Formats: sequence, C-alpha cells, structure tokens
Amino acid sequence: MIEMIARIYRLAGRYRSRITLAFFTVLIKGIAMNMPCFIICHVFMKIHEGSADSSLVWTCVIAMLASVLIQIIFQHASDRLQSAAGFMLFADARLKLGAHLRKMPMGFFTEGNIGRISSVLSSDMSFVEEVSMSQIANMAGYIFSQIIMVVFMFYVDYRLGITSVIVVVLMVLSAGLARKTLHKHSRKRQDQ
Repeated sequence: MIEMIARIYRLAGRYRSRITLAFFTVLIKGIAMNMPCFIICHVFMKIHEGSADSSLVWTCVIAMLASVLIQIIFQHASDRLQSAAGFMLFADARLKLGAHLRKMPMGFFTEGNIGRISSVLSSDMSFVEEVSMSQIANMAGYIFSQIIMVVFMFYVDYRLGITSVIVVVLMVLSAGLARKTLHKHSRKRQDQ
C-alpha cells in the first residue's frame, strides 16, 4: 500500500502539494479519531484513582464532541484536496494520451487497439481517478492512526504496546498476502 501511495505521489507532479496537504489533514483526523480512546483511558484512570467527578464527565463529553467535529472538518478538507488533485491529475493524463494518440499512424487504430484505448480511458483511468485518490489519504490516515495508537498503548502499559505491535505486524502480513492474491486476479480481470 505504501508503494501505491509513493507511486501516485510521484505521478502527482504539480498537484503534489495538494496531496501533501491532504496527508496533513488526514494526520490531524487520525489524531482526532484516536481521541475517544485516549479520553476513555483517562476516565478509567481517574475512576481507578477515585478522583472522578461531574466536571470530568462534562470535560470528556466536550472533548468527544470536539474530536468528532475535528474529524468532520479535516475529512472534508482532505476529500476536497485529494479529489480535486485526482481529477486535475487525470485530466492532464487524458490530454497527454490524446496528444500521443494523435501522432500514431492510422494502422494502429485496429479494432483491438481501439477497445484497449477505450478501456483505458473509460474504465482504468476513471477507477484510479475516483478510487485511488480517495484511498490514498484514507490509507495514510489508517497508518498514522495505528502509529498513534501503538505509541499510546506503550504509554499505558508496555505489555499492551508489545501486543499492539504484534497485532499490527500480523495485520500487515495478512494484507500483504491479500494484495498478492488481488494482483494475481486483477491481471486476469484486466485481460478479460
């Protein structure tokens, strides 16, 4: 997944700054996503210490609402930044492809080649434009969120931190296996 993010980032060209800003908004959203866990742990620690009171409850309610509001605002900003970058990036790619096809000899435009060109323009580019761009920031957000959560687990207790690292490693390994299977089947799908 990180390879895909790096590849699209390299292809972004002049739209790279928009994608970078989208990553920043996703980082803040990732922190806000984890805030409820931090707040709950804080409440449990206060209850365990015997120092919980009504002001703590109201502070936690306000913090929870603030974290939801921050998530909404930064998700909206991320969506706007990356979607616009994706549309502009692939508009440029379509123009480049059109300019390249203009220079091709007439014999190139056989029935098979026209089908492939049509598939690239209508299916492939649209899929990458719509799905990939929205998934890049989401994946970056999940990565940031996992890093923040693992660090927090080490803060709470080193055993929880070690357990969360093991879980994350197992998730990454299973995702790698799923990606290999997906690549194998996506080639068959593309050929068909």
